[in-house]
Amino acid sequence: MRLKEIKLINYRNYEDFSYTFNKSPLFIVGPNAAGKTNLLESVRVLSLSKSFRTRSDKELIQFNKEFTRVEGVGNKNDKDQNYAVIVNKVGTTLTKSIKINNKAKRAIDLVGKLTTVLFTPEDLNHYLEFFLLFVDLFNYSGKAAEWTVGNLNSFTYNERHIEFLIFFR
Repeated sequence: MRLKEIKLINYRNYEDFSYTFNKSPLFIVGPNAAGKTNLLESVRVLSLSKSFRTRSDKELIQFNKEFTRVEGVGNKNDKDQNYAVIVNKVGTTLTKSIKINNKAKRAIDLVGKLTTVLFTPEDLNHYLEFFLLFVDLFNYSGKAAEWTVGNLNSFTYNERHIEFLIFFR
């Protein structure tokens, strides 16, 4: 499914924001604290109903507001579907509701509808470190590196076992 539109209300630093995506790649550029990661996080919230940055949904609600709402329109096979994740704060109590096509649903019902793959800046740094290590090993040996996955947390290169915990998650 392709995300066509997103609307954020009281979401972190966005009081009222909407964007319509086209089929072209989107490059999000801006200064620190402009909300670039918040926008990406909101897409993830719409995909899985939870943030990758915090355990508490309370942190998604803009300061001094009582709720946040993330809405999106997805399209698959030329058919639009509406999604919404709403977090309400009443005193110290938080409630979350999920809606698909304006019908109440469970969080599990979102899974698989809008598939997302997330690379944080930290993830990309680790991939770069792995790539540089691989290039270094290639240069050291003078031939193409021959490696196989030993297990999910390591690989073997020329009979040397090298731990690389983050790359093979």
